[in-house]
Amino acid sequence: MQRKLRPIPNSIKNLYGVIAVLLVIIPELIARFILIFSSRDSKYQFHKENSILKTNPGLFIEKMNIYELRILAKELQIYGYSNENSLILKRRILKKLSQQSHRLN
Repeated sequence: MQRKLRPIPNSIKNLYGVIAVLLVIIPELIARFILIFSSRDSKYQFHKENSILKTNPGLFIEKMNIYELRILAKELQIYGYSNENSLILKRRILKKLSQQSHRLN
């Protein structure tokens, strides 16, 4: 003897959709905005940590996230940086910094 399942009413489906939005999508948006705004402050750290960048650029660049790397690449006028992953971008930034240091010496 099998029981027949009743179809789920549309109002309950809509309620589940609203709950999903509240529990999943909104916290993701909040986290994204927090990361964006905290990374904006980090572009001003480049000038504060400029001496570290000049003495040991590898260590300085290694701790940067992709957003900070792209800001630095833009400041260094490296073209096409938005298409690249962090590893390639780190290599290009280090190469550009070494070229600039050779020009200064």
